[in-house]
Amino acid sequence: MNGIHGAVTILLGLTLCLGIFGCGGGQKEERTEQKGSTETEETGIVQEGEIQSTGELLSAREAYAPAQTAAAEWSPDAVLVEINTYPRPPQPDGRGSCWKFEFNSALQEEKYEVHIRRGKVFQTMTGKLARQEEITGQWMDSSEAMLQAADPLSACTGQGYWMGLSMSGDRPVWRIKCSEGAKQQAWVKLDAVTGEEIESWTADEDL
Repeated sequence: MNGIHGAVTILLGLTLCLGIFGCGGGQKEERTEQKGSTETEETGIVQEGEIQSTGELLSAREAYAPAQTAAAEWSPDAVLVEINTYPRPPQPDGRGSCWKFEFNSALQEEKYEVHIRRGKVFQTMTGKLARQEEITGQWMDSSEAMLQAADPLSACTGQGYWMGLSMSGDRPVWRIKCSEGAKQQAWVKLDAVTGEEIESWTADEDL
């Protein structure tokens, strides 16, 4: 009898525990694995290596708008010093899924990187002031720059491109690379205001 009474007591105790507490001693803890991902406003999580659709490709000017807003919120004196298509190559028409914008701030004594993806801020980071001048002038969009670069890059049969915009002396300059292989590139530098070809060359490795 004592054994039966003890078993009933244990059974009642387990039932009460499961019904009231779930035997977890309180609320269930939820954990979300976020390794290898970055938070965004749109979905909260974007997985690494996610493929972008052609509808999400932007020109430099289109991607610049949200980057400029983010930089102004970071520091009111932020000035644009560099643009490039990091980390993914643009299309032959000068539109890309990823753009990186760098800003300098004298007030913050730092530079501010804004990465744009899907037309929104993907991530931001700060670092040492970039040794570059503010990009000035009515610089042409990346799509127009690619049109201007079509002739000097016509001999390049590759489809791997890279674009960057920064000041060179007193004028903004687009630098465009067309890659034909792991170490074969064709380069062109264009005046980003007039579209004038400044220089073009081929190289066996990045310069």
